[in-house]
Amino acid sequence: MRRFLSILILAALTAAPLQGQSLGLHAGASRSTMNVDDFDDPHFAPAGGLSADIGFGGWLGLSVRGSYMQKGAGGELSIQGVPVTYGIEADYIEVSALLTARAGNSPLRLLAGPSAAFVRTCTTSVTFAGEGGGSTVSESSDCEDGADVASIDYGVTGGVGFVVGNRIRYSLDVLYTMGLTDAFTEKGAAGQSTDPGKHGVAMVVAGVSFALAGG
Repeated sequence: MRRFLSILILAALTAAPLQGQSLGLHAGASRSTMNVDDFDDPHFAPAGGLSADIGFGGWLGLSVRGSYMQKGAGGELSIQGVPVTYGIEADYIEVSALLTARAGNSPLRLLAGPSAAFVRTCTTSVTFAGEGGGSTVSESSDCEDGADVASIDYGVTGGVGFVVGNRIRYSLDVLYTMGLTDAFTEKGAAGQSTDPGKHGVAMVVAGVSFALAGG
């Protein structure tokens, strides 16, 4: 997957005419989940980064993005009548290469392509009421204490968006990334790994980009 991403990006940058390129920023919010029992609560977080949009002429293009984002999930349970909430979250730098398709001059576009997210930090957290219903107690620790974390989280991203403008372009994209990697694996007895979990991330991002000379 990493080799495929590199080849796709380099080929696009080499083949694309200068007037079809633009550089920009994007920012928004994400909602991530995990397909693991007992991790039913989604994790909400900001997301954003840099983008390079490349037009091939006509209806086809490529949007190469580098983004910061958080992924994770949480849950709730009761231990002897005491409510306990728990969660796991990780910071990632994600690189994606999304093919874009537009019909003529329509502002509507479709996006789809691979992504690879590189983990930076990861923490687990637990919150519960103190003894006798006292003040709330929160504890957090590094994921290495209770979970194995994949260094790279591969995925496939797709969605729809709108883009308007010429030399200055404004966009709004609604995207979903289906994780392909067991991103978190809980450590069980004797250090064995159990309950692998994949991410699913829905994201809404707004962007502004500036055409390079001749755009």
